[in-house]
Amino acid sequence: MPFFTGQGGNVGFQRGVSTGTLCVENWQLEIRNDTQDVSTTCSQDFIDRMAGMSDGTLTFTGFFDSSASILSPIQPGFDIDFTANIGTAGGSIEMNAIVSSVSVENPAKTSVKYTVTALSNGPITLNFVTP
Repeated sequence: MPFFTGQGGNVGFQRGVSTGTLCVENWQLEIRNDTQDVSTTCSQDFIDRMAGMSDGTLTFTGFFDSSASILSPIQPGFDIDFTANIGTAGGSIEMNAIVSSVSVENPAKTSVKYTVTALSNGPITLNFVTP
């Protein structure tokens, strides 16, 4: 069974006229559904659920290199369009998101790092490719 690596999992980023590809250290997308408990006296000792609203949290981390210039300026509240390749798998993810936090790590002995977290704003498109 083949396994996919994260190499090639670049991030496409657009905010207004600022657009380009970020070479990131990693990115992660978690998609959740706010399921609702609809149990009644007829549920026979088991919880009954129905699907609620779905949302996603996106986090990407990178080093301040020349590709990071498209992030400037970025701050919480900014609206971004995000696309990402799923490593060597050939799939992709597309979504619009609102930036919820930006952090910068400035260590004295290694490279400066940034982390951006954003919350989905609308649908998330997952395009998986299987071997």
